[in-house]
Amino acid sequence: GRAEGMVEGRIEGKAEGRAEGMVEGRAEGMVEGRIEGRAEGKAEGRIEGKELAQKEFAQKLILKGFEHDEIAQLTGLTIDEIMTISSAHAESDNS
Repeated sequence: GRAEGMVEGRIEGKAEGRAEGMVEGRAEGMVEGRIEGRAEGKAEGRIEGKELAQKEFAQKLILKGFEHDEIAQLTGLTIDEIMTISSAHAESDNS
């Protein structure tokens, strides 16, 4: 009687505890995942925005006749990136 009840109680208690723990763990994980995802998305957006601004600035400098090495110093872009921007601009002029 009593021993069986204690064993059953322990088994039920462990099962309930596991179920509650899993539910709480999933909920916490989802919240943490959302927070981390938003933070990463914002950081990536800032980086992409900064890169776009640098490329737009480089394009303006190209139009003003600046040399590629000067543009690289002013924008932080590589000469290859500047040449790509410059050739893309030249192609759009020819269309």
